[in-house]
Amino acid sequence: MKDSNYKSYSDLTLDELEQLVQDLELMSMKALKQRKKSLRITILKSVKEAIKEIEKRLKK
Repeated sequence: MKDSNYKSYSDLTLDELEQLVQDLELMSMKALKQRKKSLRITILKSVKEAIKEIEKRLKK
């Protein structure tokens, strides 16, 4: 059974992806200030994945 609260990057619109990247970058900065290195690394990996999806769509 699939939970409808979760979406993959491919399900999001381009605007939603851009907003997601901005929100994740802000979360990353907060994690840096709180000295939570592993959380920050995880967040930045998510940012990279979202950026790859944006690049893929822009190439089309």
